[in-house]
Amino acid sequence: MASIVAAVILLVLTRSKHVTAQVDPTFAASHSCNATCQAYTDTGLAFEASQHATTNDPFYTVSSNFTPDSQPGTILSIEAVTNLTNYTVPSGLTMSRFQYTTTNLNGTAVPASAYILWPYTPYIPSNSNSSSESKIPLVAWAHGTTGSGASCSPSNYQALQYNFIVPFPLALAGFTFVAPDYAGLGVSHFANGTRIPHAWLSSPSQANDLANAVLAARSAFPALSQDFVVMGHSEGGAASYAFAERQVHSPVSGYLGAISIGPLATPIKQVEAAFADPQDKFLQSTFSYQDMLIAAVTADYPAYNYSGFTDLGLKRWQILMEYGGCLPTSILLFADVNLATMVGQPGWYQDTTVQTWAARISSGGRPLVGPLLVIAGEDDTAVALETVEGAFNASSALSQNANQSMDLAVYQGLDHFPTIDGAHAKWMNWIKARFDGEVIASDGLHTSTFIEGPRLAGTKQSTLPNWLVQLPGPLDVWKTAL
Repeated sequence: MASIVAAVILLVLTRSKHVTAQVDPTFAASHSCNATCQAYTDTGLAFEASQHATTNDPFYTVSSNFTPDSQPGTILSIEAVTNLTNYTVPSGLTMSRFQYTTTNLNGTAVPASAYILWPYTPYIPSNSNSSSESKIPLVAWAHGTTGSGASCSPSNYQALQYNFIVPFPLALAGFTFVAPDYAGLGVSHFANGTRIPHAWLSSPSQANDLANAVLAARSAFPALSQDFVVMGHSEGGAASYAFAERQVHSPVSGYLGAISIGPLATPIKQVEAAFADPQDKFLQSTFSYQDMLIAAVTADYPAYNYSGFTDLGLKRWQILMEYGGCLPTSILLFADVNLATMVGQPGWYQDTTVQTWAARISSGGRPLVGPLLVIAGEDDTAVALETVEGAFNASSALSQNANQSMDLAVYQGLDHFPTIDGAHAKWMNWIKARFDGEVIASDGLHTSTFIEGPRLAGTKQSTLPNWLVQLPGPLDVWKTAL
């Protein structure tokens, strides 16, 4: 995959006008980034900058009232009405942004940012006594991977990431959409300048971000319903799964259930599987996110200190963090290297600290509070179906979960992002049923369903989303990583 990306991007660079350099050549050279690597990085950074709604936005500067003693779920600052001039949000929807306090895996208080997408007219549950008295139903959304840099916050993307795939349809259907950026993304530094690292796939951490965003939003906006549903995809799918587990020991009132789509529930197990069978097409993309995993372990266990990196891998990661690059730039920055051999040290995932981290952050096999709907694609090339099924089966096997509704729906032949679209009717109806107070057929049961696609032939498949207004060709597919 890396060689293909490298080839197509090289074509872009040779056929395009000069790209203004953003990475200092001396810095790049000292970090084993040659002219081609620098051109790739410049291209990625320029594209990402073009997708941001604002530049140097003071909203993402940590609020002065944040302290290490701030209680989780505390509102730090509110932008009640966000200027949507530079956003591609559909007419009729409005937006707010806020800062709040959350906690990381180790319980340390950290500031974070989030946005709220407001419907023009709220969804009225069928069991509501009076539409005039109904509060706006709330869906808490856990986004998929954006990257680990300071500027990788969906709240500052013009299209809010996932746009017409998830947030816009839900808000247009009448649901308030509360979406944390995750700690380390958006609000990325403490007042003293210390960076707040993003612990990618540290699912309990992202579950904390979700829970505290809900608490903060409800305290700031009384119009919001106390009832809420949690939903997420990919990194966010693991977060929503972890939220269902979090409800056992740290419940948030009003919880109606969780939807987990394509969850990267056991990332280190997937890395192990990829190195055991490097030719498996459903595991090959796993090599491309070793850098974020090694950095995530370091975020939660600072003494680990990136020791899983090769020298080249570490230097390329330092470039990404120095310039705040996100997933598109990351794809390009590592496009000229062999991802299986040049990013991580051989067997880095077997390190004791890594395995300890994996045991803490993996989902599945823990008590949880349902109902839980897990949705997976049969041909997902980012999250192997076997890992999703493994997490679901481990949860189902627990006697503590015997009375919890759990449903796994596998969609025939669908890849990572097409699964969301293919399952749109299922998750939308599931959410409405939760607020309507309906009993879903699988309540109290652990079910697994395989959904065949009668129109599968000709369905456009992709690991990354196809969200651009103009269909991206092979040379531009990396842009869709946003």
